Formats: sequence, C-alpha cells, structure tokens
Amino acid sequence: MKTMKRFNLKCHPFFEIKSMGLSFYVPMFVYIFLIYQLFTFHGYEAVIFKIMEYLIIPMSGWWIIYLFYDYFEEGLYDLLRSYPLTHWEHGFIRVNYFLVMYLLLLSITITAIDMIMVNAAFIPLFIQYFSEAIIFAYGSFLIVILTKNVSITIMVIGVYVATEVLTLGQVIPWYHVMFFNTSPLSIQETLGKGLLNISVGFSLLIAAQIYLRQLKR
Repeated sequence: MKTMKRFNLKCHPFFEIKSMGLSFYVPMFVYIFLIYQLFTFHGYEAVIFKIMEYLIIPMSGWWIIYLFYDYFEEGLYDLLRSYPLTHWEHGFIRVNYFLVMYLLLLSITITAIDMIMVNAAFIPLFIQYFSEAIIFAYGSFLIVILTKNVSITIMVIGVYVATEVLTLGQVIPWYHVMFFNTSPLSIQETLGKGLLNISVGFSLLIAAQIYLRQLKR
C-alpha cells in the first residue's frame, strides 16, 4: 500500500495539463500545421524537413518547460522544496512522462511522412528526429532549472534555433544538433550523429537532475 501511494505521487498528468492551461495546446497547433503541410505538399519535401527540424523538434521541450512554470513564475518556488516528491519525481519522472507523450506524436508524424513521401523510410527518420528531440527536451529541462525563468528558456532555445537556421551550423563553434537535410537520409547517414545526440541529451538530463537535487535541499 505504501509503495502504491508513492507511485501515485509521482505524476498527475491531468493536473499538470490543467496547470499548463492554453500553453499545453501550442504544440498541438504546430502539429496541425505540419499535418496540413504534409497532405497538401506536392514534391516540396524540403519544406517539410525544414518544418520538422526548425519547428517541430525544438517544440519537444515546450511541455517540459511549462512543467516548472508554477514554481518559477507563480511564486511557488518553496513548493519545490516542501512538496512530498523526491527530486527524481519532480524532474526525471515528470519530464520523461511528457517527453514520451511528445515522442508518440512525433512517431505518428514520422509514420505520415513515411507513407506520403516516396523516398522516406521510418527508421532513419526516427533515429534523426528522436535523437534531436532528446537534446531539445533535456536541454530545455536544464535551462529552465538553471535560469528559473520560462521566458528566458524559450528565448535561449529560440536564439539557438534561429542562429542554426541562418548559419546552417557553419559559423558558431557550439554543438550542432540538427542534420540540416532537405531530403530523406539513410540509416548510415543518421546513426552516428543520432547516437551522439542521444549521448549529449542524456548528459544534459543528468546535469539537470543533479542541479534539481541541489534546489530540493
């Protein structure tokens, strides 16, 4: 019974969604836009791939950022320390619950791309976009914990994406998450960087979780 009570404390998705309010639905509108583009595109696959990398993938951190809105924007920072959840439950469990939700949406979209585009294949698309989503999601987690500010976190992600779009990863010497492809890639072309992205992403998760533990003390 005690174990069951602790499990029930870990994540209340409906409560979290209600707390996010209209912010929860922003990624939904983005996905609707992409689906519309998919079913109306006629050979302009470059546009689809740009929407995926420059808009859909960076949005993977949106829900995660807003999980901490009440703590840092509504004056409930003390709740982070006093609420009867461990730092793992505050961070790892909640963050990954909403990340999995986003990855499910992403998988549906990848399936649609696979079905509509002649040269597209599910596995390399999944490797590419899954690995990128991991970095943006866990990176958003780390930034919002470090800055304690939702707006700044969104701005940092936005500036990073805008800079990458403008330079195509050729100018600024930081880690480049994106593949910048305008056509489908093969497994061989995605696997190496995909694994590296996942490794970097989990490093960001570990760093965020360590810092969150300090905040809980």
